[in-house]
Amino acid sequence: MTPSVERLLLFLAAAVIAVVVWRIARVRRTLHDDASHLGRLLGKTEGADAEVPVERAPGAIERRLRGAGVEVSPLAAIVAFLLIALAVMLAMANVSTRLIWAAPLAGLVALWVIASLLNETARQRSWRFENRLVDAIDLMVGALSAGLAPIDAIANAAEGSLEPVRRELREVAGALRASVPIDRAVSGMQARYDSESVRIFAQLLIAKWETGGPLAPALQAVSRTMRQGLRLRGQLRAHISGAQTGAIVMALIPYLLIAFFIWTRPQSLALVWNFAWGPQLFVGAILLQIAGFAWLRHILRIEL
Repeated sequence: MTPSVERLLLFLAAAVIAVVVWRIARVRRTLHDDASHLGRLLGKTEGADAEVPVERAPGAIERRLRGAGVEVSPLAAIVAFLLIALAVMLAMANVSTRLIWAAPLAGLVALWVIASLLNETARQRSWRFENRLVDAIDLMVGALSAGLAPIDAIANAAEGSLEPVRRELREVAGALRASVPIDRAVSGMQARYDSESVRIFAQLLIAKWETGGPLAPALQAVSRTMRQGLRLRGQLRAHISGAQTGAIVMALIPYLLIAFFIWTRPQSLALVWNFAWGPQLFVGAILLQIAGFAWLRHILRIEL
């Protein structure tokens, strides 16, 4: 049996074990939730005094997954990410025996790329949500000024908003009509769109719901603050768009040159690859370029 086949079998075995462990954990969690729900329906408690169940706060990985719109459990996501990194490591190890040292680095780069994609997707989703939430807040202010109750104002704003704001406000209004506490009613929206504006809007609803007082003036102040932040963010993105485009072009130029040399002189790349230190230098250059691109991306990343 060749080493490549052994690595492939090892990868398949690890994948099967990971899937089995994930399924067992999921089944155990489902059974526990069903048993707890049945006990509450029957009026049973585990202790002498009935305790109100406390909702578990999502962890860092779960918040990132929700923010990116990935509706999977953190355990399943971790297993999937590790399997992808393992596959990249095996692919790098099979390219050449002289690149064994680069296999762990390739796996780490794959994990970094996945985490960066999740973070960027979450940022784009939260920005799009904020742009549409501002209009929904204005609709809520108009409904409150017309004499509607706060719950009816939220429902009315949901009907006049675009997705995904419509879905989130409908969920909040439905939860409030079902006598769900306000902090739990807005917790799902905060987890799926974790941004400063959404947190301000959610905390405002919680404070006004618990303490009372007029809601429309506070919503107007939040709307003005959000619009000013969106305007400043648009100006900053316009100013750094040229630098971002330049960074992308500079990152693509080496690979375009490689394709050009392969097209015009196919033997040139073979000479580099057959050189004693050719593969190591080639992969090292790619890793250094990735590190430089990550550093430049960190500098150009604007949080507002």
